[in-house]
Amino acid sequence: MAPKPDPSVELDPLSAPAWRALVDRAPFGVTVWHAETDAPADVRLIYANPQATAESGLPMGDRVGQTVGELFPSGLDAPEAHNIPHAWLRVADREQGETMEAVPYGDETHPLRWFRIHFVPLGERRVASVYENVTRQIAARRELEQFADVASHDLQAPLRNIAGFVDLLVGALGDQLAARPRRFVHHIRSGVSQMQGHLKGLLSYARAGRSAAGEPVAIGSVLAEVRQALRQPLREAGATFEIGALPVVTVPRVALHRLLLNLIENAVKYRADRALRVGVHARRRERAWAVTVRDNGIGIAPEMQIEVFEMFRRLHPPDDRGGGVGLGLAICRRSVELWGGEITLQSAPGEGTAVTFTVPDQLRASDPPAAAT
Repeated sequence: MAPKPDPSVELDPLSAPAWRALVDRAPFGVTVWHAETDAPADVRLIYANPQATAESGLPMGDRVGQTVGELFPSGLDAPEAHNIPHAWLRVADREQGETMEAVPYGDETHPLRWFRIHFVPLGERRVASVYENVTRQIAARRELEQFADVASHDLQAPLRNIAGFVDLLVGALGDQLAARPRRFVHHIRSGVSQMQGHLKGLLSYARAGRSAAGEPVAIGSVLAEVRQALRQPLREAGATFEIGALPVVTVPRVALHRLLLNLIENAVKYRADRALRVGVHARRRERAWAVTVRDNGIGIAPEMQIEVFEMFRRLHPPDDRGGGVGLGLAICRRSVELWGGEITLQSAPGEGTAVTFTVPDQLRASDPPAAAT
């Protein structure tokens, strides 16, 4: 039997050879800082691995022993969302890890890069910072947005021309247009309408990443706005709501409104042959709120419950239950993941569907500014 560790012996990870060997070879930047006082300028660099130098372009290993005030005095005045020295102090004081999303780094001599930084408390007011380069992820997101903008603008114009000339053709022929050609015209119009819906949906999907900055938002208030916007279809569905205590969270309000609107619209669209019942409840998780929107609709087969979050994935024919282009839940997932949450679905055919999304206490900065230094 292996001997139990002596609780009186305090292991220092910085002095452990195995720890140093592992971190020295890590494919991501790692630095360790010591908050010597309660002043951000006094936080001192006590370790930097080689990748920290490679990622930043600065000789971090040669600067071990210097303080923030000596290394990065301009960083002391950075906005709260990007203020790394303040984060070191918080983590050192609370001994609770944090993650900071989309932090910019660049100046006149270093190209602009974006990092996701994980702050890990090591005890004795020391904090490890793990730097994850997300520049490519942000570039890919912006390329998607630009593509959607171009596709929507450039492809909508010829579709409008097709629809316009079809109308002119029908108007010119009038009663001379026989029944069969009229069916052809109907199919052309239907195809144009579906394509326009796809393009609008693609643009909405891309724009889900352009969320405004997070702000304190009462979920109950946004839900009331959504119910007001959908008052007529909810009335026709005989809908009743069961709403629990809903918290105030920090999210982009427009993204939360879009999310709840999509979920309530789906509840209306895919209701069963009975009065619609919708429940909205929240429960506390570790460092996050979990919000569940539940309905008593037709439900989703188990084998389809993952696919419903895919782009352009429809479970019903286009003309069935109000149509749609199959992007509603994909947009929901994109919005939630961009603010750092998760979205899941549970359903039973004939019984209903429950969609749960989480809102972390620390909002992910989903859309960084166009330029920063």
